[in-house]
Amino acid sequence: RGRQRMASASGATPWWLLLLLLSLLLLLLLSLIAHINRPSAISTWKRPRHRGSRNSQQAWPSNLDVDLANDSTPCGRHRAITSWGHTDGFGAQYAAMLSVFAWSLMHNLTYCSMSWHSMAHDLDAKLMFEFVGGRLFGPPATAATPRLYHAHGEMGCMTGTRVQQKCQYGKVPDARRLARRYYLQAALNRSAELFADSRFFHVAVHVRRGDVTHKLPFRYTGNAAYTTCLQHLRSRFADGRLPVEKTKSIFHIFSEGPHVQLASIKEAGTNDVLFHTNLSAAITFHHLVRADALVMARSSFSWCAGFIRQEAIFSVQAEAERPYMLPGTVSCTSKESVANFQFPQQRSSREEATPKNTALRSA
Repeated sequence: RGRQRMASASGATPWWLLLLLLSLLLLLLLSLIAHINRPSAISTWKRPRHRGSRNSQQAWPSNLDVDLANDSTPCGRHRAITSWGHTDGFGAQYAAMLSVFAWSLMHNLTYCSMSWHSMAHDLDAKLMFEFVGGRLFGPPATAATPRLYHAHGEMGCMTGTRVQQKCQYGKVPDARRLARRYYLQAALNRSAELFADSRFFHVAVHVRRGDVTHKLPFRYTGNAAYTTCLQHLRSRFADGRLPVEKTKSIFHIFSEGPHVQLASIKEAGTNDVLFHTNLSAAITFHHLVRADALVMARSSFSWCAGFIRQEAIFSVQAEAERPYMLPGTVSCTSKESVANFQFPQQRSSREEATPKNTALRSA
């Protein structure tokens, strides 16, 4: 009997092994169900590298739940795309939306608008979405709309990299022109009151500080680069070298954080430099867009302003970093590049129809 009991015990399957097998089968079943319910891929275009949300906390809004099988709207499964998943700052979310919008034009897809629902730096995400005219980009997205985190990897042409010839570069300026139109349409009741004196040539300079310090060298640009930039621009915009209607150039420094971080720029400046620190994101961004010229930082915030502007864009990045700049950007740390800069033609009357007598309310 002892031998029979031992034989039967050795031949039985351990309980923990059975539990493990059941768990694996359950996971496999759940994975299969999720795969079946996922919106199908669009066969006529290459699926983006980043599809869906990277941040699990950014849940798909419940008010967009629809019957996927019966969704026949323009933003259903067929040839549509939307930007979704970012929960970081305004610049990053706007840049992601612009990249996906441009990517949709390149692939002849319907871009579907999706309001932002969460934003860093204590900003109202939905208010900032309306601020840039987000709803004008396309019809509302649905739960069936394929989602793209961002299209930066596929949008080398948008940042002027070496893959321009591979992505229908001609359609990207359309994205910039449309984004500018949507922004200006949403900005009908805003004005850049810091630039109210039309006698001057107003240069907006974005100096990223606040959340970025020298401990983040890939994002931080020291004051010395800005000092050099202002010297070159001051020489280029000297009296007699400005557009006919302008008498003098004024440099407006927009930044965050304590003034001591900008001390060396202030000491190297003259009476043509004005400092505007810790303004709201909406006021700062609008002035970057509406200035006569813009000096961009290593920042998606000012990158978006440059994307909308399309003209008179400078950057404190060196010429060696040109692949990361927008097309048409001039490195203001290069004296030769600044010297060769040509003033853009006057903007169309339609685009300049934005009223200039109404102050921009803080968002």
